[in-house]
Amino acid sequence: MGFLENHRRFAWIFVILVAGAALGVGADSMGLGGIAPSPKAPREIVLVARDMSFYVDGVDAENPTLRFKAGEEIRLVLRNEEPGVTHDVAVSAWKVGTRRLQARERDAVVFRVPDAPGRYEYLCNPHASMMRGIIEVE
Repeated sequence: MGFLENHRRFAWIFVILVAGAALGVGADSMGLGGIAPSPKAPREIVLVARDMSFYVDGVDAENPTLRFKAGEEIRLVLRNEEPGVTHDVAVSAWKVGTRRLQARERDAVVFRVPDAPGRYEYLCNPHASMMRGIIEVE
């Protein structure tokens, strides 16, 4: 096979891999082997800070109980919708937290839930007396 044929073959394999990746198809399922499929994305929880409380995006309950499975990977997003007030979210027991955010800012932290079932607390460090909730790990 000449240079031009090898180049075309490589180009087609590259196009197939890129298209497969865009569609979420692993290389093994395309018969190309040697490339591991991408790991499962973490479950995303969006907390919104407003009116000196946390809310899960789209739910009206203040400082809701969050339920996680032991060993689960979580992407915890905080969106601050409170003008003039700085907020963060932290789970001190797990040494996990976002940076402090001004209004209209957002930050995220990705972590693996510990294997120990139980109840843990999440809170806003500057406003812990009002902004705190429970995480239940099953």
